[in-house]
Amino acid sequence: MAVKILADLWLLIAILVHVATIAVAIASLAGPYWMDGPTVHFGLWNYCFKHITQTYSDKCYKVTDVEDDAITIDGYFRATQALMCLGCIATLPTFLLIFALIFMLVGPEKRKYALFITVVFTFVQGMMLFAGSCVFLSQKTTYGGDQMSTDWAHYLGWTGCCTSFLTACLLVVHYALNRDVYEEL
Repeated sequence: MAVKILADLWLLIAILVHVATIAVAIASLAGPYWMDGPTVHFGLWNYCFKHITQTYSDKCYKVTDVEDDAITIDGYFRATQALMCLGCIATLPTFLLIFALIFMLVGPEKRKYALFITVVFTFVQGMMLFAGSCVFLSQKTTYGGDQMSTDWAHYLGWTGCCTSFLTACLLVVHYALNRDVYEEL
């Protein structure tokens, strides 16, 4: 049995953009440079000292290990961690659904619904990345105000959000240009 391929330009671009979304979302989640200051930098999981202090050496620690001394972990910090994790997790089913649409692994009667679910998952994923980045940014003053600045890992969170929405738009364009394929029974 030969596998039919539905791979127009818009769907291929959508999967490439989605692969980029997966990469930047994971890099943002794991990156130790959400905030950077003169003496420290930290991400969602690590808190790194640039110089030796009385209590800590110039290396990275888990955020929970320095929680009381150097950083306060409030609900919004945990919310940022959770939203960014959920945003990264949501990239996987979306990728599988786009892959299934390309290789037509979804039957003709369910193809339209699979595309709809893919667009919804992509949009929800982008909203989670957006909300996580917004929640973190809203509390910037908690981390030293003007001395601390957002850094590349935080920017990658915003980039992941934008590329998620771009993927959703590309999938909608794909549907609009291939409506006949999705509505045949």
